[in-house]
Amino acid sequence: MSRAKFLTISVVLLALVFLLLDPRNLDFASAPVLFVPTHPSSLITSSTSPQQSSHTRAAAAAKMAATAHPSDCKFLVRRMEPHDESSVDCSAYGMARRQNGPVRIHYGMMVGYETDVLEVALHEIYPVVDSIILVETVISHSLRKKEAVFWKTMESRVQRFKDKIQHKVLTLESLGRLKDGWAVEKAQRNSIIKVIFERRKNISLQVGDIIVGNADVDEIINRKTLAKWKYCEAKGPFPLRFFLLQMRFSFRCLEHTHLSSYGCTVSYVEKGDKGDSDLYRLRSFCRKNIDFKSGKNLTEGDARVLLRDVSWHMSSFGSVKDVLRKNQNSPHRFLDHLPSEDKIRRAIQDCDNYGRPMTKVSLPLEALPVFVQQNECYFKRIGWL
Repeated sequence: MSRAKFLTISVVLLALVFLLLDPRNLDFASAPVLFVPTHPSSLITSSTSPQQSSHTRAAAAAKMAATAHPSDCKFLVRRMEPHDESSVDCSAYGMARRQNGPVRIHYGMMVGYETDVLEVALHEIYPVVDSIILVETVISHSLRKKEAVFWKTMESRVQRFKDKIQHKVLTLESLGRLKDGWAVEKAQRNSIIKVIFERRKNISLQVGDIIVGNADVDEIINRKTLAKWKYCEAKGPFPLRFFLLQMRFSFRCLEHTHLSSYGCTVSYVEKGDKGDSDLYRLRSFCRKNIDFKSGKNLTEGDARVLLRDVSWHMSSFGSVKDVLRKNQNSPHRFLDHLPSEDKIRRAIQDCDNYGRPMTKVSLPLEALPVFVQQNECYFKRIGWL
């Protein structure tokens, strides 16, 4: 064998070794995550901003191409970061540390078809919450029969979360007579709180615990916000309020340039609670009377304050067929005039909510869910970034 040929083979073998040892190809809890906050002066930068020159964009693209690992764009990297209690600085929120130690958090969601969004949610909340309650039905919110998809389609993706998951499927018998699709949503939403109390021994439910019971699967509460509630003494008329970025189709399309504030989604377990709260009615009441759009305009607001606490409404994320399926199985306004696949495709491309233009934005990576941060290249490839 010639010397040149020997050196060539050696280089190839060394490259393969480094590829196999790259932590981004491994799937274990202790894999490190490089995270360098940029603390921009504004939370969002318009993707069409004249200040962002073609030279700047080309340089950013070249940097990503140089640092991206080949597997980043083809496969999801599923690594779980352990939660570090010491990283929670209550004083940064103007709050004191809980004197009696952290409280338990039980996080409930309705499960439908949005399995990709659900996986983003599970990665975001799992390290902080103590139990995850998922309620599914065998009928959609448009009264169409459906399969229970959670374990069937997601078993390989949720094994790491299994120890905290409490899953229930609502049968036609348990749902009873249904007047319309809204009745299905009401029954499914109210079942979250019922399951929490039915399985109180399984999840060690006690007075003073926090229940996230009124958020949809695509309304994902930031891990930092959950940790704040868990370790810091929350006070005020709505101590468990949080703020949502209202996104549609992707993280590039912002429905409102003001944060939406939610005050009734999360609550404490009080003495005498029996799990019979009407979450559906409470959600409707709060949206009309309590929840509001905050005065912080995201194009002008204090990003360093907002970034630590912002959560996400990932509405209609997915492919054209995913969006169409959601519309077909929703009790919302689409049932009488379902948009075609071509119309959905144009809406996604143009950031246009079927005739209502949205704001095209470029969010800093640290303002996004942890799972999206870990898989930036992948989510760019599928159009979420």
